[in-house]
Amino acid sequence: SIHSFPTRRSSDLLRSLPGSPIPDASHVLVFEDAPSGLASGLAAGCRTLAVCTGQTRERIRGTEATHKVVDLERVEVVRCDGESITLRIRTLAEEEEEGRVD
Repeated sequence: SIHSFPTRRSSDLLRSLPGSPIPDASHVLVFEDAPSGLASGLAAGCRTLAVCTGQTRERIRGTEATHKVVDLERVEVVRCDGESITLRIRTLAEEEEEGRVD
């Protein structure tokens, strides 16, 4: 079974901080390279970003991750302020469609 407690507990702790801009777990993006960690993040209500650094692309493709990338070089911070972070994510699917990934 998937144990979402650590992820859920972490998001609860973040929300409890004074002035926390995180209203609920759906505003949290979990970066993970393990299918069990991705499943845990999803079970906690978070969005997930699967990174193919610790697993094969085939294994990452088989996850239910919100976003899937080859590596973190495909993730760019576009904007970051006290309220939010905006990312530009070059997904594994986009690269495969363009023939850039094996």
